[in-house]
Amino acid sequence: MKTFTSDTWRIELPDDWEQKESTKQGTLLFETPDLTKGLYLATWALAANEKRSAIEIARAFCDTSETALAAMDVEWKKLGEGTGVQGGGPTILTDHFASASAYRIMTKIIARPPIVVRGAFHDYRCEDYRASTAYFTAIVDSLVLL
Repeated sequence: MKTFTSDTWRIELPDDWEQKESTKQGTLLFETPDLTKGLYLATWALAANEKRSAIEIARAFCDTSETALAAMDVEWKKLGEGTGVQGGGPTILTDHFASASAYRIMTKIIARPPIVVRGAFHDYRCEDYRASTAYFTAIVDSLVLL
């Protein structure tokens, strides 16, 4: 496993994953060499006058991610959602699957104001849900705030 670290987060990815160029919005992209799996990792610094609680912020980011999925020309089924606390901030993990295209996206939101991190874990060829879960569990769990 390789460790990738920023000023605010850390994640462990398999050795064959590569960091690609970031998007214009500053989102980092990591991919497998065969392009069957990917990770979009984004960090936001909230305004100093933010009044919402950390869980309200996490929920708002989660809702925005789900709105973006709904806008895609893909029929998504929500397979699960879980909440917890990690590194002093609430986390929300959602799992969506588009069976017609064998496409799975797990999204992990961690909010510890003034920082919010969203990891969107993509399995573009999820032909075996259990295998995908086994592959991604440690990766998703390894995303933490510093």
